Amino acid sequence: MVDPIPTAVLQTPQEQIALAQAAHRSATLPRLYANGVISGQTASDVTLVLLMNGTPSGTLNMSYETAKSLVDDLTNIVKNFEKVTGQTVTTINENTTKMSQVMGQPNVNPAR
Repeated sequence: MVDPIPTAVLQTPQEQIALAQAAHRSATLPRLYANGVISGQTASDVTLVLLMNGTPSGTLNMSYETAKSLVDDLTNIVKNFEKVTGQTVTTINENTTKMSQVMGQPNVNPAR
């Protein structure tokens, strides 16, 4: 049996929260995790290959409008986290550079 997930156009933040909660509770929607990403693009879309320890774990395709909205949302989420915790979140590239300065060449290529 498929969990019912509303598909109506979202009008209010409350509706967005309800949809997110329904998706999170769903037993049928896939759960993906990524600690790295490879990005690509065409003239009309953006593709993200999600990586888990350097191995593809899923793909996400979206329009440029959706990609830009996602960038804005993720930027706000990270800024809020940094504000609340007082910690600056570093990027994989920043971490790789710092590790290389201390350790020399890393023994594995980091996923980006």
